Amino acid sequence: MDSSERKPSTLAVALAWLVVTLPLGWGVYQSVVKSLPLFRASASTVK
Repeated sequence: MDSSERKPSTLAVALAWLVVTLPLGWGVYQSVVKSLPLFRASASTVK
């Protein structure tokens, strides 16, 4: 391995994953919350 190549620090990798997963998780959560009324409405009409 060449001395000019450096491994990224564990902290930098963890922060990069947080930057990606936090908005992604928020979007998934919002999608689930907003889709629940669709399933509740269809379940109540199927009696």
